[in-house]
Amino acid sequence: MKSRWIANAIILVAATLTLASCGRHRETKETYITKDLYKAVTNWDFAPNRHFSDGMVAVKDAETGLYGFRNTRGKLLIPCQFEMAGDFHEGLARVVVDNRNGFINKKGAVVIKPAFNRASNFSCGRAGVEQDGKWGFIDAEGTQVIPFQYEHAGEFADSLALVKIDGKYGYIDCSGTLVIPNIYDFAYSFRDMTANVQKDGEWMLINTRGEKRTRLPKKPLYHDGLIAVEKNGKWGYKDRQGNLVHSYLYDTAGEFHDGMAFVTKGEQPGIVDKNGFSTFNNRWQHARKAK
Repeated sequence: MKSRWIANAIILVAATLTLASCGRHRETKETYITKDLYKAVTNWDFAPNRHFSDGMVAVKDAETGLYGFRNTRGKLLIPCQFEMAGDFHEGLARVVVDNRNGFINKKGAVVIKPAFNRASNFSCGRAGVEQDGKWGFIDAEGTQVIPFQYEHAGEFADSLALVKIDGKYGYIDCSGTLVIPNIYDFAYSFRDMTANVQKDGEWMLINTRGEKRTRLPKKPLYHDGLIAVEKNGKWGYKDRQGNLVHSYLYDTAGEFHDGMAFVTKGEQPGIVDKNGFSTFNNRWQHARKAK
C-alpha cells in the first residue's frame, strides 16, 4: 500500500509540473543578444561595415563624429574620442589622433603612441605602419621588427604579408624574409592559402610557396559556422549542413563574428545571433523574459 501511495504521489507531482509548464516559452539555446546590446543597435551608433572582433566593435558618435568601442553585451567600454578606429586584433586596435595612427588596448589605454601616417591591423604579432613614405612592421610594444623599406605593405594573412619593392609585389614571412619574389605587377593578400596576382597582364592564383594554381571553384566562406545566403533579394543564414538558421528576412546581412552579425530590414538596423535569435522577432523577447 505504501509503495502504491508513493507511486501515485509521483505521478500527481509530474502531472502538476507538466500543466504548469504548458504555454511557457522554452529555449534549448541561449541568445547572445543582451538588452544593452539591443538598445545600442536601435540607436545604431555602430561604425559602417564593422563587425565584432576580439569581443569588441567600433562605434561612432553621431554628434561628434568620434569613434569608441562597445563589447558584445552592448556596453560602451571605450568612449568615443578617436578620429578613426579599426578593429581589435590580437588585443590591439588601430586609432587615429591628430591624423596620426597608433594602437590602444581593450582598456582604452594608448600602448603605441600615434606616430604613423598609416597602419594595418595586428596579425602574426606584427602590424604594418607607414612613416616618411616607407612601410615597415612593428611588434605589440611598438618596436620596429622589420625595417621601413617597402613602398607598400599589407597585414599578415596565412603567415605572409604582401609588400611592394621597386614597383613590384611579393610576400614576406613573419621574420621579414622575402619568401615569394617581388615579380608581380599587382597582387592581393592571401586568403584560404591562395592569393590572386597579376604578371605580364595575366591574373593567376598562387599558393603560399608561390606556385601557380589552377583556378578552383570559389569555396563558401563561413564565419562562426554560418554563411549569408540570398533568395529573391532577401538574405538569411545557413549552417554548414545547409540548415536555414535565419529565414530570408533581411535586406543586408553581415558576416558572423563572436556569435553575432549585423543586419537590416529596410532602414531598420538589427542584430542576429548564431542560435537563430534576432532583435526583430518575438523569440528574442521571450528568451530575454525567461532570464
